[in-house]
Amino acid sequence: MTIAALLADARARHESLMVDTCTIVRLTPGSMNTTTGAITNTSTTVYSGKCRLRGGTAAAATVRESDAGEAEQASNRYALLIPFGADSVVLVGDVATIGTRTFTVVGRIKATTTTAASLLVEEVEP
Repeated sequence: MTIAALLADARARHESLMVDTCTIVRLTPGSMNTTTGAITNTSTTVYSGKCRLRGGTAAAATVRESDAGEAEQASNRYALLIPFGADSVVLVGDVATIGTRTFTVVGRIKATTTTAASLLVEEVEP
């Protein structure tokens, strides 16, 4: 069996582990309401489908403390896996939603013989 055939089989098996569904959108600043001062962003869906959130190890999930005004906020980083090749339109700054959880794409995780597209995402705790 060739490497290409082995990778195709491994990618199919990895995809079968993706039991969650996520939506990844790109937010674009919209117009400002001159009465309220509120800015209405528009969103464009760049991916919607199966995914898998990986964390739980020191390498996969890290906690960082950041300040928002005077309040400290903890943020957690995870690997969000989507089917191989599906990440071609995903950019840093896009927003992923899985159920009620929201994550910001902060990078990509690259590997030589990857079986899934792996995005580094960050979740800020309220």
